[in-house]
Amino acid sequence: MAALNDAGARVVLIGTGRHSADSELESVPAVERSVRDLGEVLVERCGLARERLRVIIDAATPAEIGTALAEEAEQATSVLLVYYVGHGLVGLGGELYLAAQSTAARRPARLAYTALAYHAVRGSLLDSRATSVVVVLDCCYSGRALGVLGSIQDEAIIMARVHGAFVLTSAASDELALAPEGDTYTAFTGEFLKLLRDGDPDGPPQMTLQSIYDYLVRVLPARGGPRPRCTTSGWGRELILSANPAYQPARPTLRPQLPSSGNVCPYPGLVAYKPEQAPWFFGRDRLTTDLTARLAGRLAGGGPLVVVAPSGAGKSSLLQAGLIPALTRGELTARIWSLAPRADEAGAAPAHRACHADRTSGQRRLG
Repeated sequence: MAALNDAGARVVLIGTGRHSADSELESVPAVERSVRDLGEVLVERCGLARERLRVIIDAATPAEIGTALAEEAEQATSVLLVYYVGHGLVGLGGELYLAAQSTAARRPARLAYTALAYHAVRGSLLDSRATSVVVVLDCCYSGRALGVLGSIQDEAIIMARVHGAFVLTSAASDELALAPEGDTYTAFTGEFLKLLRDGDPDGPPQMTLQSIYDYLVRVLPARGGPRPRCTTSGWGRELILSANPAYQPARPTLRPQLPSSGNVCPYPGLVAYKPEQAPWFFGRDRLTTDLTARLAGRLAGGGPLVVVAPSGAGKSSLLQAGLIPALTRGELTARIWSLAPRADEAGAAPAHRACHADRTSGQRRLG
């Protein structure tokens, strides 16, 4: 069953695209249409009852947004989905703020009074009875919200009560989100809407939050936008939003075809699998997906990610035949360096496997 079908689900869609004259923020006409059409798609495609949907457009003050969010969070008992589209700003302490109409963009010291602090959003989420929490932020600098719900200190609270959490952002902590000039929708929400409406021929039969993220990571950088980021806990990535209307069961999978020659042995013995042997590397799909998602979160500024296991458990195979092929398929845009211990470390040169540069010119920014 889709997550939003449940009677205890609540969805809050927030969009701020117009601003007062003294705000100094550029208006973004695409915001209102993006939010309203997303609400309709969640009702029509995802089974959300209209009375469980709250849409907040161009709130005059951050208090108006915060109050509405708190009211809906109090009502949620299963899934709570919060989705924001608009300008994201950074405070003097580096924290993320979500714009309202009255936000004083050029006065960072006033953001605490004129914009909604993300930590206030997080507070409402943690006070909710919802067992699954989803946050989607389509704004500049949205990667500053990453961490399961934005703070390592909240991990114990989250894991004790929230069975699944998922935070999805349209940009990294220091990147700008885009709203193409003249387009009906913002870049990120436009692709999100297109996926829910039309589906993904290369996707699974049910569109989970993880498969949605995989799709957005594949298509948005290819069209010149920043790469989305996500972080998750529990079964957050497994929450189903809708069926995939474009699913083709007879379509070949993205996994390369195995060689048909009977002279090739698919088992390398005690030697680790290499990237070119990925077609024979089965049984670790969930672990590979989890590792890719965790790495995406770390690339947003969370430091190194270390894979630790006893000798012979398959660490090298997971990295070489699981993670590296996932990266080179476009599931995560990255530059990959492969290093291995050898006798002459100083003389060993790393192997450069892949590189992709984001392009952001010619677009209106949501920050």
